[in-house]
Amino acid sequence: MRILLRMVIRPPSPSLSLFALLAVFMISSAPAAERTAERYVVSRWGMEDGLPQSSVNDILQTRDGYIWFSTHGGLVRFDGTAFTTFDRNNTPGMRSDRLLGLFEASDGALWLSSEDGFMEFRDGRCTPYLIVHDGLVYSPSMVAQDARGVMWLSVNGVPYRRMGDRFERQNVRTDTALARRATDDPGGVWLMHDFDLLRTVGDTIVRVADLRGRLSSTVREGVEHPAGSGVVYMATNGDGVARYEEGRLTLYSESEGLTSRFALRVIPDRGGGLWTVCYNGIARWNGDGFAPFDEVPANGQDQITSIMKDGEGNYWIGTPNRGLFRVRPSPLWTIGSADGLKNTKMLSLTRRRDGTFLFATNCGGVYEWSGGRAVPSAVNAFLPNLCVWSVFEDSKGRFWFGAQVLYRTSSLTSPGRMFDSTDGFTGRDVFAVTEDSRGIIWIGCLNGLFRYDGERFRRYSTADGLSYNDVRTIVEDASG
Repeated sequence: MRILLRMVIRPPSPSLSLFALLAVFMISSAPAAERTAERYVVSRWGMEDGLPQSSVNDILQTRDGYIWFSTHGGLVRFDGTAFTTFDRNNTPGMRSDRLLGLFEASDGALWLSSEDGFMEFRDGRCTPYLIVHDGLVYSPSMVAQDARGVMWLSVNGVPYRRMGDRFERQNVRTDTALARRATDDPGGVWLMHDFDLLRTVGDTIVRVADLRGRLSSTVREGVEHPAGSGVVYMATNGDGVARYEEGRLTLYSESEGLTSRFALRVIPDRGGGLWTVCYNGIARWNGDGFAPFDEVPANGQDQITSIMKDGEGNYWIGTPNRGLFRVRPSPLWTIGSADGLKNTKMLSLTRRRDGTFLFATNCGGVYEWSGGRAVPSAVNAFLPNLCVWSVFEDSKGRFWFGAQVLYRTSSLTSPGRMFDSTDGFTGRDVFAVTEDSRGIIWIGCLNGLFRYDGERFRRYSTADGLSYNDVRTIVEDASG
């Protein structure tokens, strides 16, 4: 068997801080129950990185994996490395560069809402669709597609349906029986504007609810969540988020976790989540209310326009004047005082057989990682002292602690035993404990390497070939 040792030439005094280590965890290796607080890495892109404009109004990932952004400088595609801009200079048929919203149709076409109308983008070309109301060209505030592939729009409070190569205005029916039939029909879509909650059934659209008198402010947009549930969440201009379910209306505002009662958008993500974008922040639905998404890089004055979760779990956040942010779940995070550690001089950690962790600190005792927090372990009451420089759980479930002495226990909640010269152990200042593939315990000390086979200790020193007696780390390599 080959044991690799790390030896320190100039040992510090054990009464001083040996190392000032930051404990980091691989999220992928931690059990799901332990990952209660997500950590993120934030990246930002602006005009200096290839965006044509600092405004990012909407974000969409299409089925081919590209991520698209609507900006006031055109349509932008991101391939994971670089941005490509489609604007009036290089895109035939594009009427306006000032884009607001994006929608991917079932046939793969990308539909663009602009300040000057509505366009279909396909194969590098745009086809404009002019929706004229009272002599003015409008852009839709909501776009939806029913189960048949028919597109529906809400334009200035008026519903439109695509019929061939044009969109035609639709009359809204008021019929209680038809409304009930529409809500039961899984093939329809929801549209809303001001105080009207509408639902399509076939080629007909019907008012499901008139929210006048129940809301003090108008509805901007909404979404059914989860899809097919019949529950609709609506962003309002002063009532926060309104939740509609079978005639019941529930309002959520700052007291329920929103960053403002002025909600701009409600956006579902591909992971089953639901987000609310307010003018000053983002909040995520947690089943009972909303929780602010504090990882958004805002300084209190920054505004948010959109959020999208991509297929890799990254969050893309658009702003009206600071460009684009990506908030990526980090594979590593730092555990410190904010997570419960009162002593951050961590020298050793071990993953237990049940998937939880133990941390050993320099003169701060041992901590257990539980529920996303570091909590002092009950074993501290039994340890010879709290200056713990190594911790390890062996294959038999016994816990080893290295300090100025060697200590072992079978339970963190009951006393264990110390090893000393009466047991044949003469090590001083225990810095490393591990177990090899044959079940042998190895202990690295200030005065050499010790081997314990369960019955007796044997010491190895410079006389046995070590280059130095101070052993701090022990690793068994792949060859055993």
